Amino acid sequence: MCPDQLHRNNQSICCLKKLLKILSAIIAAGSYAYMICAIIRGTGEGLLISTFALWSILAWITTVSMLGKVERSALIVPCIYATGATTTSIILVFKGRYGFSGLDGLTTSLATFCIVALIGNEKTKALVLSVAAGMIAAVPFIALTWQRPEHSPIIPNAGCLAANILGLMAIPNRKIESWLFYVANIMLGIALVLPWLLMFVW
Repeated sequence: MCPDQLHRNNQSICCLKKLLKILSAIIAAGSYAYMICAIIRGTGEGLLISTFALWSILAWITTVSMLGKVERSALIVPCIYATGATTTSIILVFKGRYGFSGLDGLTTSLATFCIVALIGNEKTKALVLSVAAGMIAAVPFIALTWQRPEHSPIIPNAGCLAANILGLMAIPNRKIESWLFYVANIMLGIALVLPWLLMFVW
């Protein structure tokens, strides 16, 4: 392959990855906006302030942990998640959806360790812990979705799954800081979308 053709191929790949990043951000923002509007119109049943508050804290920790480790464009989706979870938490306060899950204590402890790691400038450790804690915090939400898939917010769940798949496809390298957030959220998205799909099979 001649150098000019190789250069054109590289340019095409870069343009494709930029497009994937843009689509990922648009879908993620639209999915969270849809869910927030649905909560405002509804009662917020099945959603707890504690879960989204912890997700908010962890998402901001994840974003800060990725600073300086990845391209700035890779921070857009984590920022959208953090902003969306923060907004959702505030709305749930007004909806009176108080309560705690049995895993909140563990998640809070992990969030504390994340903050300590950040203060100690151990960003990779903070990132891994924050992503793990976010997955743990999602367990009650996953359990509720499997129990009552017909009440699950399938549009935002499927949208977030798609956004993370596109985001993963757009990463420029294989560093853990680049792919961990997206892979974890793809796993979470599958766990939330799968019971809704199985509902139509059974």
